[in-house]
Amino acid sequence: MNNKRKAELVDYLNKLGIQFSKAAEVVPDLFSGRVEKIQQELDQVINEIDNKDLFVPTVGGFSTGKSTALNSFIERDILPEKVTPETAIPAELHFDVDERVMALSINGDWSQHDVSALATLSEEANQYQVVRIYLNSPVLQEIYPLVLVDMPGFDSGLDQHNSAILRYITSGALYLYMVNAKAGTVSRQDIRRIEEILDLGRTVKVFLTMTDLASPVELEDIHKYVSEHIGMVTGDLGVEKINKDDVSPLLNTLKSVDVSALFDGMALPKVQNLYFDVIGQVNTAIKALSLDEDSRHQAVRNAELSLKKVESERERLLSDVRSGGVATKCDLVMRKLEQALHGAVDELATQAKVGESGLSKAVSDLVRATLSVEIQALIRKSTTDIAYQFSGEVNLSGLSLTPDGSDWMTNLISVIETEAMDALSGIDAKGKQGKNKQQGGNVLSNVIGSLGSFAIMIPNPMLRVILSILPGIIGELFGNFRNNNELDKYRQAIASQVIPGVISQVRPQVLESLNSVEGEIIRVVSEQVESKVSSQKALYDEVAKCSESEIQALKENQDSLKNIRLTMTETAQGVFL
Repeated sequence: MNNKRKAELVDYLNKLGIQFSKAAEVVPDLFSGRVEKIQQELDQVINEIDNKDLFVPTVGGFSTGKSTALNSFIERDILPEKVTPETAIPAELHFDVDERVMALSINGDWSQHDVSALATLSEEANQYQVVRIYLNSPVLQEIYPLVLVDMPGFDSGLDQHNSAILRYITSGALYLYMVNAKAGTVSRQDIRRIEEILDLGRTVKVFLTMTDLASPVELEDIHKYVSEHIGMVTGDLGVEKINKDDVSPLLNTLKSVDVSALFDGMALPKVQNLYFDVIGQVNTAIKALSLDEDSRHQAVRNAELSLKKVESERERLLSDVRSGGVATKCDLVMRKLEQALHGAVDELATQAKVGESGLSKAVSDLVRATLSVEIQALIRKSTTDIAYQFSGEVNLSGLSLTPDGSDWMTNLISVIETEAMDALSGIDAKGKQGKNKQQGGNVLSNVIGSLGSFAIMIPNPMLRVILSILPGIIGELFGNFRNNNELDKYRQAIASQVIPGVISQVRPQVLESLNSVEGEIIRVVSEQVESKVSSQKALYDEVAKCSESEIQALKENQDSLKNIRLTMTETAQGVFL
């Protein structure tokens, strides 16, 4: 499969480093001390891009034929097909001539195993977060950099299922959704999960599995029914049909994927951040050299004033968080959750009649789906609001980020959004990257990459904490009406006891985590703005220290700097501008 985009971005960043080094050679007094830092940031993002995979989670309930379809796809019986809800574990299928299995324990440690040990690892699923299966498979090589992920079924244990969903909440580029043709229908559970994937901004492709077990007439009716119901949600009536003997539609779908577009969605913001940082410094140097002495001193004073405003704005926003300013946002999220739970009372009552486990899973599913979508939307809005509050308080016009007026802040926002969701989901740098030398890569020392030493670290990973306390909440409340067999009684008890109980116990966790993430967003955004302004000020200071003869000598290099800037812009235009 075409993997040119990854190589193109890596090549671009290498060229950007060379271009900045040339600028440093032209005016060493201004840039020589910055080259090493810029190169470190470039190397870090290059490393991350070079090791970035495009995960394609394969999702669906148990007995929908996920593992069977994937085994047929790779033409080997690798994935266990007779798993139970207790033995399910997410399994990534990577291409490599050196076949092996890497398993990530719940403690965050990696271990290497033979491929034959996969069944044993599956039996100990509660001890592992994920397994990476490296196979010398031509078809896996053909679809690279797409990496298929066999996800636990929806009926797996809460820990396995929700941990797997959260692991790929920001890294899943494309989702394959499997619906069992034998069932002959699309459940409300199916629709809700597809809606969640779409609401998170991801693409989903639906497949009808086990089609060889239905007669041609039955299959035609089932396919029409499923296509119509899925189409009402996704807008795509093209539900494909596969079975263990024919998975060609699956391969055709993967081969037709726009890998470049998916890859850009995952990697491009960090690349652009580096571009804005590097060309911004060159622009500032050009402008500093073009000003007279009084104007340079005024620019320094403006930068000092801007830094004070950043500090003042940071304290004001943090004070607002400390005084309960996030509570209103929390209430909005909780109202959405309450609405979702009340809207599913009939479904929850049916699950409750089956047993406590069914009710726990149904509630947990609704809570995770609703919170993941609503929190992501809230983070996006909060990050945007906070970022532009800072940019509105400082004088960034002198920074001259790019000649075409491109906005570095927009890219910063997109990076922070992803990192905040990872943090709230409980995904840390070690677990997220998971590519040490034993796995054929290097561990990145911090999560945000192009943001240097800034990393969002949320002390209370909200979604994990909430999902871990839900079973206890449900169990306690369930005991009050477990002997009732009437559906109406279950509905009444769920509406009057379960939902209020869940809301009252989940809200403090949501509020605490929102307070944490809001504070971290304020910190990261303010430090980034502060860094940009400080960089601008430092360049003006360097020029101001020079004697008139030194400044005249530097001015002679302005045309060279402008040519380098033009080359930077033209190179970027060929890649992403």
